[in-house]
Amino acid sequence: MHVVQLGNRVPPFSTENDLHHAMVEGNGWDVRFIQEGDSTALLQFITDLQAGFERPDFILWTSTRDLANQWGHELQWKLLAEARRHNIPVVAYHLDRWMGLKRQNAMPTEPYFRVDLLATADGAHQDEWAKADVNHHWMLPGVSERWCQPGTYREELATDIVFVGSWQDYGHREWRHRGELVAWLQKTYGDRVAFYPKQGEHAVRGLELNDVYWSAKVVVGDSCLAPKVDGSPMTNYCSDRVPETLGRGGYLLHPSVEGINDFHDPFWDADCLCDWWEMGDWGQLRTRIDTELSTGDFSSSEERLRRIELIRENHTYTVRMRQLAELLIDKGMLP
Repeated sequence: MHVVQLGNRVPPFSTENDLHHAMVEGNGWDVRFIQEGDSTALLQFITDLQAGFERPDFILWTSTRDLANQWGHELQWKLLAEARRHNIPVVAYHLDRWMGLKRQNAMPTEPYFRVDLLATADGAHQDEWAKADVNHHWMLPGVSERWCQPGTYREELATDIVFVGSWQDYGHREWRHRGELVAWLQKTYGDRVAFYPKQGEHAVRGLELNDVYWSAKVVVGDSCLAPKVDGSPMTNYCSDRVPETLGRGGYLLHPSVEGINDFHDPFWDADCLCDWWEMGDWGQLRTRIDTELSTGDFSSSEERLRRIELIRENHTYTVRMRQLAELLIDKGMLP
């Protein structure tokens, strides 16, 4: 399989780097990477397409808006046109939500949404995607298999409860629950809960994050579950926080989401992966936390290892890229 990947690999810990590792190291594919915002490299690839020097099986585009718009849209439209002229599918891949958030206003004008297939973690807006003439496919998020291993217990990281993610200045104003959850944890558990990244410090990444999870008894998580476009509760969505936490050995408590904790897939096994609580029911969350802290039944090393293995076998980006290739074949977009 020969793939051209367009995205931003400058940050060492990024979706693009995880996907690149999955395609090259995990699946043995040949990948040409083009740094988004590098107009010279993109123009050279388009020229190679026109001259017949290169014909990838498909193009995988993971967009960072600031970089994508750095040189305007002209080259992006040219890329889409040239790829279609040669019957090369262009696939956009994104982990975040667009529908129901302020960012959806960018959809009508962004070439990124005019690709042949858009795969995102938002499975709640299939009708809206169709009305917007976007060929959308819901794909659950994953984790790089590099991180699917137990961490090391470290006394300086040991804590009863840990929250990892944006907590001081959360970017999506539509989702007030994040601030409410953080305030509730602080008020209820005080210094028994640790927040990462720590104030004034960079985010914890790589195998150090595994140590954070392995040294905590309970991980409380959250996803951007702001209401759907029609105002109804969000469904069929969770962030990569779920596979990321479980794949690194954390015992996770996450708000219940219709279509996620009851997802009908034997390889998701959601009831066994993590514990769910009804969003807004702080009493239930406290019971879940206190029960785990008093018994520790589910956070045993044996149970954590079982969950790591389940994630490694079924929910890594190596698996997701294979699933993407199979989907393109099923849709007749790949031979």
